[in-house]
Amino acid sequence: MKKKYFPISFVLPFPLLLSLFLVFSFLERDISGLHFFFLQFFYLDDRFLTFFSFLDIVS
Repeated sequence: MKKKYFPISFVLPFPLLLSLFLVFSFLERDISGLHFFFLQFFYLDDRFLTFFSFLDIVS
């Protein structure tokens, strides 16, 4: 019997989402620290800036 493999594009986002969730749970009290962490990590990527502006609107 052949093993059924999930598509890579389906499996890949899960560890990424998990790591994001862990970062958010560790730094949820320090939003400025979270901003600094991501901005330093992604070098002011426009997508992440819009994501954080969305977070500011929500919170």
